Amino acid sequence: FFSSMPSILSCLAAIALLPGIAGERLPWPVYKAELMPLGDSRAFGEVTIFLNANTSSLLGVGHVTGLATNIDYTKHCVGANACGAHIHSGTACTNTETQGGHYYDSFVGPYNFGSDPWATIGYRTTSPVGSADLQFVTTNSATSIAGKPFIVHDEAGGRVACGILEPVMERVTSAKAVALSSSGVTGTVTIVTGRERVMGAGVAYGLEPDLTASGTGDCSAANGCGVHIHSGDACTDVATQGGHYYQGPVDPWAGVQYPSTDAAGFSQFVFQIDLAVSRVTGKPWIIHSRDGSRVACGLLREGVHNTDDVTKIIIDNGSAGSSPAIRPAGPVGWLLGPVLAISAWLACW
Repeated sequence: FFSSMPSILSCLAAIALLPGIAGERLPWPVYKAELMPLGDSRAFGEVTIFLNANTSSLLGVGHVTGLATNIDYTKHCVGANACGAHIHSGTACTNTETQGGHYYDSFVGPYNFGSDPWATIGYRTTSPVGSADLQFVTTNSATSIAGKPFIVHDEAGGRVACGILEPVMERVTSAKAVALSSSGVTGTVTIVTGRERVMGAGVAYGLEPDLTASGTGDCSAANGCGVHIHSGDACTDVATQGGHYYQGPVDPWAGVQYPSTDAAGFSQFVFQIDLAVSRVTGKPWIIHSRDGSRVACGLLREGVHNTDDVTKIIIDNGSAGSSPAIRPAGPVGWLLGPVLAISAWLACW
């Protein structure tokens, strides 16, 4: 009995996470659109959008080619919708009438601020060959995006590419990361593996507050503020977690970070990297602190994470997290908490 006490105590400490974890359903819904040229445009590409229902946020990444070359947003993108990339309210890409205007709820509420959340979303630069990456986060209660057109605009605001958002059902994995040691950091991530890219989005809780990853030096340490897939097969220790998961001479994870944290240490992040892998199931997902240390870990899984699986997730991850840092999605999480806590208590013994 006494020899097993350390593992029992670690397991019981992790039960503190149950109310919040029980309120979070993974993977997040994911939608994708293949963008095709409009009119005589030559622009095409793709966009992938993750829905965080807990915060009513849409987190998107994408890539577009066939745009004007060497665009600089501050110099060349003039006028309404210039260099924009937006979800529209229509149902088809046929013409401007079927495409509709920007898709959002204009009333003022918990996730709405009375203004168009898409007004500032778009690409900021293009390459010498006219390609651009997209990366954005919007918050608005209009989140029923299946079947909606996603439209890319040129530097004058004209509509140059369009695709219909459809649910992604394959190559989707997710993880619930629980605290390593006594960090108190937790989080979730949803990953989509494409033909040549890996895309992901998630949240982290319990981080150091008021950080900004770029331009401030807050996260300049190796792996500082990083969120990465690792090459190992367990969260037990550094050896089983492994290093960054990639192939080739260049590490594509080196620049993948959560962009900032708020006063409570909360962050949302979205990313895309060039990485040709078909499967990441069973790999550790690691959240790093500002100094690069590993503060949370979870194993990537296929399929839906039901609340009935929470005990298994905590035990399998081998975490000794002790802070209830994941916020509940609503009363369901807290109502199920006692039931799950009892189940976890029995599982620990």
